[in-house]
Amino acid sequence: MKTVDELLQHIPDFKNCPTKEKVLLIIYLLTVNGVKQFAVKDVYAVFTDNGLQPPSNISRELQNLTKEKPAHVIFKAGKYYLEITYKTELDRRFGKNSYTKQTTEQLSRLLPLIQSDIQRAFLEDAVKCFNAALYRPAIIMTWLLTMDTLYDHLLNNYRDVFNQQLEINHKKIKIKSKDDFESYKENDVIGFMKAINMLSKEQAKLLTAKLDSRNSAAHPNGTSFKEAKVATFIEELIEDIISKFQ
Repeated sequence: MKTVDELLQHIPDFKNCPTKEKVLLIIYLLTVNGVKQFAVKDVYAVFTDNGLQPPSNISRELQNLTKEKPAHVIFKAGKYYLEITYKTELDRRFGKNSYTKQTTEQLSRLLPLIQSDIQRAFLEDAVKCFNAALYRPAIIMTWLLTMDTLYDHLLNNYRDVFNQQLEINHKKIKIKSKDDFESYKENDVIGFMKAINMLSKEQAKLLTAKLDSRNSAAHPNGTSFKEAKVATFIEELIEDIISKFQ
């Protein structure tokens, strides 16, 4: 569903829907079209630009949606966001798996950028796993791709300064090839990358958080991995790490 016309095909009785439902559906339409954060005027514009009577007080409706438990809409830094698990619910309601399509497209766009056969294999396996709803292995393969990408970049651009950082931290094994990284915990490697300014503070923070998810995915436990959560895991690593170090 991308247009108001498509929305009305799904909900022909839209004009008689409760005001809250109308606003939520328009917000969902914005989100599906890539508008992840929006203001009152953006919601109002969708109504008026498509010949729909807007609610009398959209601002009040949005504020009420943020107060629900659980909240369907989140307000932060002056902008509104559709809560991600509620978006998943609407994706299912309209019979369209937009997470899978969007994430698969992002992964596939990486293929031309990847020169390494090993990394290409990681990526192809991540795509297959995600499409098959095998979310734990999808996380693991994306993580392997991420770290292998960082290792290549480090070996090509930061090897000497990284080894100096190892000496400062009284580490005996120097990095000469990728195999040498196996001597260190990934969390420590991320910390050393940040220390030599290969990674920004935010990138290191993101990787540390994703490493926790990767560890949960790799070990038997009761952690639930749903489509939306895994899509976010993959997309954030693509946007903030993989694409920047290829």
